[in-house]
Amino acid sequence: NAVSDAASVVTAMLAEHDTAQEAVPAGWFGSEPAMREAARSRVFLDALLGSLDTAVVACDENGRLILFNRQMRRISGGVDDYTTTPDQWPGRHNAYHPDGRPMLVEELPLMRALNGEHLHSTRMMIRRDGEPDRYYLCNGRQLKADDGVVLGAVMDVHEVTEMVRSSRFKDCEVAVA
Repeated sequence: NAVSDAASVVTAMLAEHDTAQEAVPAGWFGSEPAMREAARSRVFLDALLGSLDTAVVACDENGRLILFNRQMRRISGGVDDYTTTPDQWPGRHNAYHPDGRPMLVEELPLMRALNGEHLHSTRMMIRRDGEPDRYYLCNGRQLKADDGVVLGAVMDVHEVTEMVRSSRFKDCEVAVA
C-alpha cells in the first residue's frame, strides 16, 4: 500500500531529522560532507516521490506541508509553494465533498489524518472554474515516532473520475430504459 510505504519513509525521515537536531553538536551541519548527504537524501526522496504514479502529500505536526510530489501538484493546480497553515494549502479552496459541499479545513482528508483518523478510500472532489469536476479517493494516516509523539500525517490520492462518470452514465441508462 502506497500510503504505508510513504508513511514509513516519512516517519523515518522526520524522526531522523528530529534526532539529528537534538543530538548533533553545534557546527556539524556546517560541514560540507554532512550538507552534501542531507541534500542527497532530499534529492533522493524527491525523485522517489516524483517517480510514483500516486499523488503523495505529507504535513508536519502543525499542518505545514513538507512533502508534495508532482502528481499532487497537478491535482492542486500546479502550485509549488509550501504554506504554513492548512487554510492556505495549495488547492484548499477547490476541495469539495462528492455531493458538492465545500470542505471545511478540518474536513480535508490530510487534516483528518493529522487529527488521528485512519482514512481508507475517503472521497473528495476537486472543482475549478472552467474545468470538469475531478473525483479522488484518499488514504491517509497520522505519523508517530516510536515514543508515540505525533510527527505529522501522510496521504496518497488516487483519481477515480472516469469510474464515477461511467457509474453515472450507467445509472442514466438504467433510468431511461
